[in-house]
Amino acid sequence: MNKNVILTLLAALMLTCAACAPTQEQGVAKEQNVAEEQNVAEEQNVAEEQGVAEEQGVAEERNAIFEALDVDQNSTISKEEAGASDALQLSFESADANQDGNLDAAEYAAIMTPAAEVK
Repeated sequence: MNKNVILTLLAALMLTCAACAPTQEQGVAKEQNVAEEQNVAEEQNVAEEQGVAEEQGVAEERNAIFEALDVDQNSTISKEEAGASDALQLSFESADANQDGNLDAAEYAAIMTPAAEVK
């Protein structure tokens, strides 16, 4: 084979390989995409952790209010004890699911938990 033909074929092969190989810019872009995906994942983890912490904070606050309203410390809020809160007094009857005249912690939590949080 002629030397010029070999060189021409070799040059064509090199151009084809160069066109198929990722460029440095493509490599950098891919690394940036990976880094962005990792950042998004980290942000989601932080948001989830914050959401859990907020839910725990809300539950702790709700429990503290329940305990404060439960003056006789019998783990229920009577209708009389509910009188300390106008809102609770107004919703007492509907909140007392078992109609025993007292709100237990679950009944109290059910009315104090916004509908969006109920799972």
